[in-house]
Amino acid sequence: MRKLPAVLPEIIFGTSDSAESRRIGRLVAAGRLRQLGPRVYTSNLVEEPARIVARNAFQIAGHLFPGAVVGYRTAIEAAPAKDGSFFLTYKYQRNVRFPGVTFKLVGGPGPLPGDTQLMGVHIASRPRALLENLTPSRARGGVARTLSRDELEEHLDKLLRAQGPDALNRYRDEARALAPQLGLEREFRDLDDLIGTLLGSRSERRASPLIQARIGRDGYDPNCLERVQILFAHLRAQPMPAIRLQPGDPATLAFFEAYFSNFIEGIEFDVDEARAIVFNGYSSAARPADGRDVLATYRLTIQPPKAASLCRTTDEFIEILRATHALLMAARPDKRPGEFKTMRNRIGQTLFVEPALVQGTLRRGHELIRAADDPFARALLVQFLVSDVHPFEDGNGRISRIMMRAELNRGDLQAIMVPNVYREDYFTALRALTRNDNAIPLVRTMHFAQQVAAAIDFSSYERAKAQLQTCNAFERPSPDIKLELPRAA
Repeated sequence: MRKLPAVLPEIIFGTSDSAESRRIGRLVAAGRLRQLGPRVYTSNLVEEPARIVARNAFQIAGHLFPGAVVGYRTAIEAAPAKDGSFFLTYKYQRNVRFPGVTFKLVGGPGPLPGDTQLMGVHIASRPRALLENLTPSRARGGVARTLSRDELEEHLDKLLRAQGPDALNRYRDEARALAPQLGLEREFRDLDDLIGTLLGSRSERRASPLIQARIGRDGYDPNCLERVQILFAHLRAQPMPAIRLQPGDPATLAFFEAYFSNFIEGIEFDVDEARAIVFNGYSSAARPADGRDVLATYRLTIQPPKAASLCRTTDEFIEILRATHALLMAARPDKRPGEFKTMRNRIGQTLFVEPALVQGTLRRGHELIRAADDPFARALLVQFLVSDVHPFEDGNGRISRIMMRAELNRGDLQAIMVPNVYREDYFTALRALTRNDNAIPLVRTMHFAQQVAAAIDFSSYERAKAQLQTCNAFERPSPDIKLELPRAA
């Protein structure tokens, strides 16, 4: 008797070959396979069949319906719908049911230019999927094969935020060429109006509240706002112990805070040279603009702007931000001091809020800051909001920490410094919230930095510098060197 294989793939397909059919039969009889549906078997005997089918839906569709085009809502969602519907354009209409997934075949054209081959099927190009999702459809015993109008508009808004206006214009041009081949000229006119509305080149009366907000002054980035809400909820549910401002020389504390704030942004001076710039009028001949940045940051730290939570209106908050940026960047006219960005900024893989949505996002975030009843929470909220929006071309990190200082001052709490050695911990904590919706690392990171600052004797420059050295504060980031509480200097 032929020996059964030791390792089997998760999905096995039946064929018309009699020898293969007998082999599959032996595997089923031996308890090595179970049937999921017509001519489809699995070696996974542990998970629920519905989970197995959903995970392998593209592969199953490619075997059963070769050359079909994954379309309509499935082409955008790239997975079975919430009721298990998986829509494909094919040469005939039929519903084929499997555990948890129903393959719903819709008659229509096969693959067209731009459609991408995937596991035996093709997935509709973005322009084709947009056109298909504007066709009339009704739900009959399940979800409709198209996204709702609001869902489609939200998808277009996400595309615009993620890929920019050039991508939407490109999709529109490609959809214009595809529409006659699909018989969807009317749907193209609808898509043309929607994209034109999103890009601000025309008015579409039927636009959803999301798009209407986008094209008004209160257009906002919902993803950014959701992250600020996550931080708000975490701080409200798990308030941190208050660390009161410790006695010391305010000028010394503000100096080191401003020094570190510039250093982590790449404006690096020896600490004694920075002290001479701030207190002795020294000017670096080689780097005069960097020196003025250090001085401007110090002045805004020792005498910060009005706290965001004290601004009675969102307009006042916006003006405070602009005025603070104008003072910080006064030595760099090429960075447009006091003016919001005109181009979307990026750091690594992180794309920040696009220019058209900056003010609306800041306005909605300001409401959450004012709603917070704890000064530490307000400080972190304004710091993260400004950092995550990145409203200016440059200086955003320093502005975010200056606004944080203003909130801590209002609550009589200890200032928070981010020393050189703590730079990567700080940025990693920000990324945890920005990319993974996890607020815990940011809260813990900033609270520990506040603990360290509270333990430093800022009664004089010399004493503070010596204690900061015992904390490793001046070291460059390294896996082997961490920020520590100070030892006796």
